[in-house]
Amino acid sequence: GPGYRVLVLPERETMTPALLRRVTELVAAGATVIGPRPRKSPGLSGFPGCDAELKALADRLWGDIDGELVTEHRYGSGRVIWERPAAAENAAATAPAPAPGVRDTSVCDVGDAPLSEPAQYGNFAIAARVLAGMGLPTDFESTPHLRYAHRREGDTDIYFVANPVNSALDADCVFRAAGKRPELWDAVTGEIRELPDFAERSAGRTSVPLRFEPFQSFFVVFRAATGVTAKAGPNFPRARDAGRISGPWAVAFDPRWGGPETAVFNELEDWTSRPEEGIRYYSGKAVYRRTFDLPALERPARWWLDLGTVKNLARVRLNGRDLGVVWCAPWRVEITGVVQPRGNRLEITVANLWPNRLIGDEQQPP
Repeated sequence: GPGYRVLVLPERETMTPALLRRVTELVAAGATVIGPRPRKSPGLSGFPGCDAELKALADRLWGDIDGELVTEHRYGSGRVIWERPAAAENAAATAPAPAPGVRDTSVCDVGDAPLSEPAQYGNFAIAARVLAGMGLPTDFESTPHLRYAHRREGDTDIYFVANPVNSALDADCVFRAAGKRPELWDAVTGEIRELPDFAERSAGRTSVPLRFEPFQSFFVVFRAATGVTAKAGPNFPRARDAGRISGPWAVAFDPRWGGPETAVFNELEDWTSRPEEGIRYYSGKAVYRRTFDLPALERPARWWLDLGTVKNLARVRLNGRDLGVVWCAPWRVEITGVVQPRGNRLEITVANLWPNRLIGDEQQPP
């Protein structure tokens, strides 16, 4: 399984003897453990002997640590570190201030500074100082704030980076990776491509500009050497709006689920705003159909169909070709090679959630 140099324990006074035995093995083998001394077992299994065993193990591992005068204890090839919250806060107050929105941790970023997480997640200021003392540069930073996790597979650095907000954003990201080209791996589409716009910085780090849709996430993978030739250009080429598919849509609902067999939508609109009860309270699938022509533009290299925002899933078929399901931003499918200059047959099957039907049912007599 994965290997780690540092383990941060939750700020809890309970731990099972079996878990503490495993933590003891990790420290003896060379790991650094950050966290408070456990005082008792959380359950009654083996009580009261479990608490006595836990105390003996904890005394051996934490030694004389009191969190104030003594904050570190060596054991085997590793060590245990813990500071009382007040001591940690005083140390943090005298330390240099980090950049806005940056959390100095080499494991993962769990929120904006200051964190409003419960105390059991541990004090990140302690972990940051320990990692800095081990000579580790900041693992990841971004403006604006992003969530991330990082692991290594051999010589490959794998970052998972996520937009935590419900709006699109452009981010300047700095990764603790050097000498390798960044690649973007999109788990939603399966696409893997190079990110040609990047710059190597000092201290073994690489900056990469990224763009995210609302709540979108990517894997950024560093594996190929920077000497490999790549195409120049932006990491996220800007799409040009070629026009809208306006006009009436033929929409088919399933009568078995209370909807009309056919309806005409002059404009795309929320079902709950329709006057027909069979549509307003409909839950299930509906099929939108119409034909359209491409605008008279110079043909680009790639065409996309943007659905706007869908509630909640959509399957797209164009000219008889199934283009797959979209379920999150960006609500679009590529239509390159499928779309024609004229007479395109578009079919979009939309499925919503069950609450519409429940809202309609509760208005019926008992």
